[in-house]
Amino acid sequence: MKVAFLFTNRCNAQCDHCATSCGPHKWETMDVKEIIRLMDEAVSLNGPRPIGFFITGGEPFLYYNALREIVEHGHSVGGVVSCVSNAFWAKDASAALAKLTPLKHAGLSAIGISTSEYHQAYIPLQRVIAAIQASKDLDLHVELKFSYRKSGLQPDQLRDLMGPAIQDIHFCCCRMSRSVRQGSHLPEDDFDLSQEVPREPCPAPTISVRENGDAFTCCSPGGFIEPLRLGNVRPNGLHDIKSAFDRGMLQKVLFEVGPVYFADAIRAQGFGNLLRQSYADVCDLCNHVLTESSLLAITNEVVEQLEVERLRSVFGELLTITSTSSGGDEGGPLLGFESAMQCNL
Repeated sequence: MKVAFLFTNRCNAQCDHCATSCGPHKWETMDVKEIIRLMDEAVSLNGPRPIGFFITGGEPFLYYNALREIVEHGHSVGGVVSCVSNAFWAKDASAALAKLTPLKHAGLSAIGISTSEYHQAYIPLQRVIAAIQASKDLDLHVELKFSYRKSGLQPDQLRDLMGPAIQDIHFCCCRMSRSVRQGSHLPEDDFDLSQEVPREPCPAPTISVRENGDAFTCCSPGGFIEPLRLGNVRPNGLHDIKSAFDRGMLQKVLFEVGPVYFADAIRAQGFGNLLRQSYADVCDLCNHVLTESSLLAITNEVVEQLEVERLRSVFGELLTITSTSSGGDEGGPLLGFESAMQCNL
């Protein structure tokens, strides 16, 4: 299981493409004790299986002492802990090491450094380079997370600017999502839309907890939407959240097949013209079929039908078991219940 804590919406940057609309004038932050409690719950619900904790925001390094406490606890309960930052704190090599060394000792395993042409209006690229180099010196797994648009800074151009710092790290390039900061607008023809209908499943199913306690199926830009909302961790914790994540039919389709399942159903019903001609990636398609009202209506119908089929399958198996164990007598204990279910369905 993977659990992400977007534990603050405060950030010292205000990038136009920020789908969560974080910025310097936002102040909502989760209490450290609440995150520690949720970490403990996640471990107990997950059993002996590996668990990953992702700490992000906003900018988590704005609350450095809290970040270190969260990392330390996540590591102490057996989690693999990583965080994401824009590297504003890496003024030079020594400053970067001063910040990262205590986190490494606390149990931080990996760090993602985010940049883009929008980030660079606030955070000089030299700080990104210093943060990456310090991470490599400390043997932290480091990933450079880069979002780009068609007419802006391109991956190859960034590689040239980064020089040797980009060697031996994971360079994650993402086409900019249509989901941008509230109030911002990017021209449609500036998105790099290279896939007609992406056919992959969800790339990173994660229970993501926002700073207000809302939990979602997704941690990607555009993923914090009502159809993917699992509930709120206050006051009931993660139990129901994890149950919805594991057993929800919408989640099952997205994780195992992908949103293309709904796109195919939309086409089959004669509404393929409502789909776009191309998408940035699978997350872009997912956001579209779950936010455009006409497409969402069809998606909801498909999910409801799948739920009906699942119930029929479950009760059919129970009836077979009951009939066998009772010697085939008619009117077994579940027969009336099944009849009532079929009437309700």
